[in-house]
Amino acid sequence: MTLTPFQEELRSTSRWDFSDLRALYVNCTLKPSPELSHTEGLMRVSMAIMERNGVDADYIRSARAFHFGTISLISERARSAALQAVKIAREAGLLISFDPNLRLNLWPDADAARTAMQSGWSLAHVIKVSEEELEFLSQTADLAEAARKLWHDDLRVLIITRGKAGCRYVTVALNGEVTGFDVAVTDTTGAGDGFVAGLLKGLLAQPDAHLDEDRLRVLCRYANAVGALTTTRRGAIPALPTAEQVEAFLSKQP
Repeated sequence: MTLTPFQEELRSTSRWDFSDLRALYVNCTLKPSPELSHTEGLMRVSMAIMERNGVDADYIRSARAFHFGTISLISERARSAALQAVKIAREAGLLISFDPNLRLNLWPDADAARTAMQSGWSLAHVIKVSEEELEFLSQTADLAEAARKLWHDDLRVLIITRGKAGCRYVTVALNGEVTGFDVAVTDTTGAGDGFVAGLLKGLLAQPDAHLDEDRLRVLCRYANAVGALTTTRRGAIPALPTAEQVEAFLSKQP
């Protein structure tokens, strides 16, 4: 696919460096149409940008982590591709991260959404879920009971996000809460994605942090900070803070 002059300018002037990134891009089209959908168009542009920056999707096995959500599980074609990608990643020993990211309006019904969430949930080592999503999936408002009900042997850490209140972490041996940060909220879009990015950054640097409560709490605090800072600007991707911005923010906190 050929990039437009504007897209090429965005690629060449971006502050992000993808030269050493190896990734697999999975997306889906939500409506049947003989014409190129907005979703597919964005996917093609994204793939073209990645290819121009030296990214080859065939390198999935050389990645360190694979993160996915339920949006890519809505249509059959995308679901098959996503689950196959997860299978390859698991076989290669990658850290598998899952975010249910429930959007009921995109699903035929609640049961279809719950089934898809369960299929992704069972494959993950790390799961970030909101209180509302956990209640929806477990069908109980008791968070502790929900965590016990949905725990599986391959799961290393379950993080339950609680908005500005922070998050709760659950492992085989640990259970606790890390408070969030009080910031001036402009737009909450992307806050969950930012949280996951911050969490995975820490877990990739410290793969066994889920076994040490002090280190796990530090990782959760960092993830809370990334999520909080993301809400202070408009947009999803543009609002994501840099590592330097997160460290500067944390240095000013008590």
